[in-house]
Amino acid sequence: MFAPGELRLLALAAVAAAGLGAFEVALTLRNAELAMGPAALGLMFATCSVVMFAVQGLVFSPLVNPAAARLLVAPAFLVMAMGLAVVPILAGLTEMLLRFPLFRLRPA
Repeated sequence: MFAPGELRLLALAAVAAAGLGAFEVALTLRNAELAMGPAALGLMFATCSVVMFAVQGLVFSPLVNPAAARLLVAPAFLVMAMGLAVVPILAGLTEMLLRFPLFRLRPA
């Protein structure tokens, strides 16, 4: 059904998608606190997308040996984990995440 190692790659892809989703949700929830309008937030997300596409294009290009690209996976996940670990430490984010669902339950 799956080739050897495919499940591990699928799990890594799921972790990367969850990390990117957490990043986007955290920034969207802090939009007002960061004094960013919708246009600035959209521009920031578009810039991040362009940078991610460029890095992936470089890493998976014929210029980089696939064995060397494999060595970049663990450090990339470590950097992502460190960034996600810092997000809850930021002032007020934990409280905002805990209270956010409660706002939706209150009648208008």
